[in-house]
Amino acid sequence: MSKFRIASCLTCLVIVATGGLVVRPATAQLQISEVMFDPSSNESRWEWFEVYNPTGSDIDLDGYWLEDFGSAPGPEIMTPGGPGTLPSILNVNNTDPRYTSATTFVRSLNTIVPAGGVAVVFNGSGLTVNNQSSEARFRAAWGLENSPQVRLIGADFFPALNNRTAFDAFGLWATQADMYADTDDGIGGTINSTANAAAGLDFRSGFPDLNNGPSITWSGTTPLGDGTNWQVSTVGTDGAYQSTMTFIPGDGFVNAADIGNPGVIQGGTPNPMQPIYITEIMHNPLSPEPDWEWIELYNSTATAIDLTGYVLDDRVNSALSAANITGGSIEPGGTAILFNGAGNTVENMQAAWGETLNYIPIGNWNSTINLLNSGESIGLWDSLADYLAETDLATGTRTFANAVVSLTYDDSNPWPSTTASNNAKSIFFGNLSLDFTDGNNWTRSEDGMNGSFTATLIPAVTSATDNTGMDIGSPGFFVGAVVLAAPGDFNGDGRVDAADYTLWRDNLGGSDTALAGGSADDTDMLGTVNS
Repeated sequence: MSKFRIASCLTCLVIVATGGLVVRPATAQLQISEVMFDPSSNESRWEWFEVYNPTGSDIDLDGYWLEDFGSAPGPEIMTPGGPGTLPSILNVNNTDPRYTSATTFVRSLNTIVPAGGVAVVFNGSGLTVNNQSSEARFRAAWGLENSPQVRLIGADFFPALNNRTAFDAFGLWATQADMYADTDDGIGGTINSTANAAAGLDFRSGFPDLNNGPSITWSGTTPLGDGTNWQVSTVGTDGAYQSTMTFIPGDGFVNAADIGNPGVIQGGTPNPMQPIYITEIMHNPLSPEPDWEWIELYNSTATAIDLTGYVLDDRVNSALSAANITGGSIEPGGTAILFNGAGNTVENMQAAWGETLNYIPIGNWNSTINLLNSGESIGLWDSLADYLAETDLATGTRTFANAVVSLTYDDSNPWPSTTASNNAKSIFFGNLSLDFTDGNNWTRSEDGMNGSFTATLIPAVTSATDNTGMDIGSPGFFVGAVVLAAPGDFNGDGRVDAADYTLWRDNLGGSDTALAGGSADDTDMLGTVNS
């Protein structure tokens, strides 16, 4: 069966399910349509299932209970007291006095299963690590960052679903009383039925066997509980695809809230005898040093300056045996940010300070430059020969007579103070008409002043694998569901990517019916591709 999606074409409007009314479902009004019970990723985090709403009204799962067979739910109480004592699913806007004080791990932004559509119920508490968004982690692993139409519902107390020959059965109940009615004693013993559940699945017998990684998915053929109507997810079949490898988010950030104005050109007329200026120095960042140190250069000439083969170094430390700038240039009237390429990356610098700046990594920064906070001298030479010509190889000290540009700075008068109470802020040359070697003409960066701004914090990521990237499934896309397509999803695979752009580009100005599977402002009501 093929997937049906609402597209931006006139003929598709007839299949739009009626909405607006949210109901509490009767028994078994919802249907389980896919189950990831044996992921190759950490099973305590990455199990999930998909629930399908075949009715004409939205169904809200706020306040629902989730449990598997053989488990004994605890009594409903006013405050949290362990698994089973609270609903598994709570909306962020739930104001029920029984739950407002509950410190559950996760509350979902949207708990509605849309009419004719599906939602993915996942282990919200298991994916909440170091205060990182559980939904964001799930979307990153399954490539759903740009697919907001795929409804995700995080659940607390997510039951551990058994694998392979053991298999399992589980249910989703609208009230705890309904759940108790499906226990062996009817008052809260072990669960052994889903007769009173809003949705349930018993896949203990006759269902597909599988190795870890793929989900099992319902074909849409009834009865739902017949295992022959289920299949193992395969890439390319019924919207199934392979997940993406992700890493466990770390606690905190890899950098700190440093302040600077890299790339900002201060006013004034440069000296024509000074082709390259040193215009900003981050020598005392709050971020880990020396990884986040950097120097800004300004090209005052009318031609680009190729820095390949140049050497950047300070007054002391052992001499370099090769140039530490292996590529990069500065455009006329432009800047370059020379940073610690040994301890940082261009990607990190872009994430922290902006993507459009001209970043040039410097090798051996840690062992050679390692900017001091006071009494430091730095220079730039246009050849290794000129650099070595004024380096005392025995002591590692050097002069700057042959340097293209050099600067000696400090952290006390007349230079801007960057003491412990003021670290995190760069110092910058404030007027190109003045002498850049005079500390009186330098200013400490302050957020919001002179073009200065605070760096963007980059969340820390541990090296441990989170999602292996080896799971296979189609979360949020059921063969029988009417699922809203993402804007620009022209090939109807539930994702907006290069394949959609290619289809749009190749059919620009035409009326290829293949585009009717997506929706975007680039198609009119009849499916014609507009420029």
